[in-house]
Amino acid sequence: MHIGCHAVLFKDAISTDTVNVLQSLHDAGAEGAEIGARFFGIGRVSELNQALKKTDMKMSGMHVSPLLVGYLDNFEECRKTVLSVAEFVSHTECSNIIMTGGVDWKAPDYGDARLQNKEFMVEVAKKINELAIEIKEKYGIQINYHNHNWEFLNDGLIFNALVENAPDLHFALDVGWASVAGFAPIELIQNLAGRINYIHLRDYRKKDINGLVSFVDFQNCFVSLGEGDIDFRTLLDVFRKTAGNDSWAVVEYEVGDVDAVRYKRAVDYVKSLL
Repeated sequence: MHIGCHAVLFKDAISTDTVNVLQSLHDAGAEGAEIGARFFGIGRVSELNQALKKTDMKMSGMHVSPLLVGYLDNFEECRKTVLSVAEFVSHTECSNIIMTGGVDWKAPDYGDARLQNKEFMVEVAKKINELAIEIKEKYGIQINYHNHNWEFLNDGLIFNALVENAPDLHFALDVGWASVAGFAPIELIQNLAGRINYIHLRDYRKKDINGLVSFVDFQNCFVSLGEGDIDFRTLLDVFRKTAGNDSWAVVEYEVGDVDAVRYKRAVDYVKSLL
């Protein structure tokens, strides 16, 4: 199992100050970094490869986030977006695309009531699976779906639609978002063995989520790794046994101090459990 850190905390600096950001994550003890296409772009692959080599880092995955409803409303646009990222990634040593199903997270119904319609989501899942097959066959790159909380609304309607109707899709399970949505990440990892080889590590305290509703409130409730209620010792043990040596456990901080020291503490904590 490899330990990584998500560069999202540094926003545009991963593009404008690439070497220093990667070096700070390397010094924090990470083997690799997840990088967002929206921040780094997909036009400077040689520069990224040089920065990764200089800092002795790997790219664990590149993140992309087309709208979920777009897979039916405008499939070719979604396809083009993800294929362009796959083309970029194919010129690196990375073999993972981390894909969020984007929504309007500011809206009460996440922007489209169809997201809670089972028949609609089954068709969305089938189109995502079609794209996952195409990218795997053309580039040898795996799409890993990264969840937030909205996939688990309505008894996990979106998540279950993807599990059941996109068999070629893998999951970059965010254990923090799954947990605050009321789902047990350890059980998900066990039940989807073979399809979860990449996880995002976040922590939270159960007492802090009482009464929370909005995405932003949940996002701001996460705490430093090891300071919350998730049983990471058991979770990481299960993940290692089911996912194997080439899997990635990626620490993700999105808000708060832009400081690699936070990542060092988290990585040290993860290593102490292994």
